[in-house]
Amino acid sequence: MAVGGPLKVVGYWRPNDDWDAWRAGSELPDPRWLARRGWRLRERRQVLSYLRAGHTCAACAGYSYCRFWLCWTRPPQMGSRDLTDGEWVWPQGLAHYVERHWVCLPDEFIEAMQSNDWRPPPQGECPVRGAGAPSYDLSFWVAWARRQQIRPWYWIW
Repeated sequence: MAVGGPLKVVGYWRPNDDWDAWRAGSELPDPRWLARRGWRLRERRQVLSYLRAGHTCAACAGYSYCRFWLCWTRPPQMGSRDLTDGEWVWPQGLAHYVERHWVCLPDEFIEAMQSNDWRPPPQGECPVRGAGAPSYDLSFWVAWARRQQIRPWYWIW
């Protein structure tokens, strides 16, 4: 864990272009392009448990929404908080994407979960990152997602 540095981002998505046209063009990935049925099937329960057990590091004024069209998950179930283990930060709804839509995550993040024995360290053991809100580093997530995403043939025009 890098004490004092920015938190490494995972699981943040670009908005759906038709829903949030004013934010279109984001460098963040589309989760639909990272769906892999059967991904990490043996570790699935541990991954989901870890994602749900993160510590709140930020809260938003509104709820997120599922980026998969025709997914009728209610926004309150997607959450409104950012969770952390002191090294990584992810949105509260990331477990939904992994559980329901089989979205894959970076091996580096899974290795961090394993090294923490599948439980985020106690909040008191998470490194202190200075006054104010923690800073987030998107660079790893954006680069990893670009290498991994598979754009379905029916979205190519």
